[in-house]
Amino acid sequence: MNLSSRGIPVVFVLIITMSTGLPRSYPRWFLQQSKTGCPDLVVGYSRSFKNRDSSVDYAFRNGCVNYIRQKHTFISGGQAFWDTEIGAFWLGSDIEETFDTARVEPAMEHLKVVDTFYSDHMTAVLLSPSECRISSTMKSRQGLSGKKTPSWVSRLPKDGRYEYALGVAQSYYYEPSSWLEAERSARKSLAGALFSIVRSLEKQAEQYSAVVDESLSVHLANIEVVERWRETGSGIYYVLIRMPR
Repeated sequence: MNLSSRGIPVVFVLIITMSTGLPRSYPRWFLQQSKTGCPDLVVGYSRSFKNRDSSVDYAFRNGCVNYIRQKHTFISGGQAFWDTEIGAFWLGSDIEETFDTARVEPAMEHLKVVDTFYSDHMTAVLLSPSECRISSTMKSRQGLSGKKTPSWVSRLPKDGRYEYALGVAQSYYYEPSSWLEAERSARKSLAGALFSIVRSLEKQAEQYSAVVDESLSVHLANIEVVERWRETGSGIYYVLIRMPR
């Protein structure tokens, strides 16, 4: 029966599945950076532009900045809590991360691109200060869907050689921002694990009340990204880093 001929409007609904643009897989060197077999590796990030060369150039410069951060980063500042009988209340934070920006240009002279990953919304480059040849296995893609979350997301590795820390970030509009924030979060977590001082504790006579001021002043050196992971369901980004003890 032709419904339109009987004066009954017909509405066609077109269902379009929108892609978030996030990669369904990454190179294994991106997810398992420490297993490449090369020392001093670093990853640089950029948004993907129509001109791939421009994307790689931006990612390369970001990688040089990250390389200097991994070599020497200073974490300083603090955060305060009001600790009472009914719970702790966060009062604020002024934690800062600084590094020697003068070292970025020299790094651009000697860092070399080992491999490149390009997706609709992100370009990542793997950089090394020396000759590094990674295997075809490490260049192959590893999918995320259906994979178990790595154990280090819920329990940090422990060994006598390294201090480990986990960084977490939400999903931002630009994927590189999420990975960079996760790495930054990991560095702050590492600093907090290495050095945290309770500067003041004040008690009132009748009712327990305390202002806890935690101060950080840490020099992080020779940091290494061990692994990365993105939860496809929640969109949470995880980065595991380590530093020699």
